[in-house]
Amino acid sequence: MRMKKMIPALGVLFFALCGTLRAEVLKGPAGLRFEAKGKAVVSLNDGVQIECVESTEPWKQAGFTAYVEAAYLEQAELKIKKGAVLYDKAGKVFGRVTEPFPLEFTPGKPDARTGRAMVEIVLLAYYQDIKQDSIIENALARELKDAMGMLAPGGLAAHLKKFGYQKWYGYEGVESYGVYENWIEDPSPGFRVLLIFHRGKLAAVLHSRSINYKFMASKDFMRGCKLSYIRKLPEPETRTLEKFYTDIISKAD
Repeated sequence: MRMKKMIPALGVLFFALCGTLRAEVLKGPAGLRFEAKGKAVVSLNDGVQIECVESTEPWKQAGFTAYVEAAYLEQAELKIKKGAVLYDKAGKVFGRVTEPFPLEFTPGKPDARTGRAMVEIVLLAYYQDIKQDSIIENALARELKDAMGMLAPGGLAAHLKKFGYQKWYGYEGVESYGVYENWIEDPSPGFRVLLIFHRGKLAAVLHSRSINYKFMASKDFMRGCKLSYIRKLPEPETRTLEKFYTDIISKAD
């Protein structure tokens, strides 16, 4: 399994304004593999958050951060040993290494107090082990279908809060709220979902992944995203909206 290397310097503008992705949540205990046909190398507890790459395959690339005791890390060979306990930043155990496997990224330096080093881990998670209501595209499609698409920000308050949307740029009569993509594939990722409201009602969705909803219209946009319209806007206002977000997103590269 090969992944692109993560570059520390992310797109600063996107990162500062969008914050952290509300990751997918596992139904645990869940076994993650290094290879689809191999044995599980990590067991993660129920409720652990991971960041997944979009895929139609049963196994999805999934990334997460763990803190591991330095004795279980082979720095020279970039490997992690069987039996390593996985801690979160607060020191709570959320999983264990059940088989040794190579690391894609170099671990950080061990903390002088805990003796643990931060490790970025990317493995394969089984799609059925992911709680479906924790997938933002699934949740948004359900919201759109239930409300027939005509939603104000207040009507989406629970959805916005659950998935960690942050308010982004807009102009008179237009506002937007976005969620950042994952760091696994793209060293400078943009939005996974950006909701664009026009005169108080949801007008369009900028999205990097497919959404199971029948949009009024959808077109290829920037950075590999689609711009999908919930409702028809007057042509001059459509042009203004598209130019505004084209200009502002292009400056984030």
